[in-house]
Amino acid sequence: MALDRVNRGPWTRGGCPTFAPYAFARLQAPGVINAACAEEDLATFRALESDGPVAFRFKRAAATTRFDLDYSGEFSDTRSMVLYSIGHSWSEEDIDELEIDSEWVHLAPLVRTDFSVSAVSRLAGRGHRVGYDGQGLVRVPQLGELKLDARYDPEMLRHLTVLKLSEDETAVVAAEDGRERALERLSHIPELLLTHGSRGAEVRSDGTLSQVAPDQVVADVQTTGAGDVFMIAYLIGRARDLAPEAAATLGANVAAAMLAERRSGR
Repeated sequence: MALDRVNRGPWTRGGCPTFAPYAFARLQAPGVINAACAEEDLATFRALESDGPVAFRFKRAAATTRFDLDYSGEFSDTRSMVLYSIGHSWSEEDIDELEIDSEWVHLAPLVRTDFSVSAVSRLAGRGHRVGYDGQGLVRVPQLGELKLDARYDPEMLRHLTVLKLSEDETAVVAAEDGRERALERLSHIPELLLTHGSRGAEVRSDGTLSQVAPDQVVADVQTTGAGDVFMIAYLIGRARDLAPEAAATLGANVAAAMLAERRSGR
C-alpha cells in the first residue's frame, strides 16, 4: 500500500492494491490482495473492502510508503516523485504465512527493497507464475526525491514469468548498454511488457514482438494507477488462457476504461 499526495493535494490511497479492485470488478474475476500498511493507516485502507470479487488481507507494518507526486502541467503521463517513507519488506516467512493457492501471483513493489530475492524465489519454487512491476527494479529505497538506477540484483529476474516496465523504467535499465542490448538481457523472462502510457504496450514473448493499443486513448486525465490496472487485467487474461498479446490488449482496454471514468468524474 501507499499514501500518495498528487499535485500538492490531500494524502490519498495509492499503490497497486488501491487500483487492482477496479480490474477484478470490471472483469468479474475473483482474487486476493495481500497488502501491508502501518497500523495507524489501516482504517484508511480498510475502506477499500467491499462485497466484490476480491478479498483483502492486511499485514501490519512499521510504516506505510508515502509519495509526493507532481504531474507536469495539470495532467500528464510524466511525473516527479518524492519518497517520504518506506514500507514493509516482504520475506520468505511472510510468503509462507500467506498460504497462497492461486497459480498466478503479482508482486507490486513500490521500491527495490519491498521484496527480497529469496521471497520471490520461494513463490516461483512453489510453482506460482510470478508477475513483477519493474518499478521495483529501478526505484532506489532512499528518502527524498525519488532516484532511479539499474543496480538491482539480476538473480531476481530468474524467478519471474512476467515483467512490466514503463518507458521511464526501460530507459533506466537501458542507460548503460542501449535499449536493444538491455532487452536482450531480459529475453529469458517468458513475458516482457513494455508499457507506453495511454498509447498501449509492446509485448515480447516466445521470441515474438507485438504492439497493442487500447480501443480508446484517454487524454487530459491524471494517470496514477493505470499501469497497475493494466497489469492486473493482463494477468486475469493470462489466467483465463488468453495469449500474451490478447491479454495485453485486454489490459490496455481496462486501463483506458478506468481513465475514461476518472475523466468523466465517475
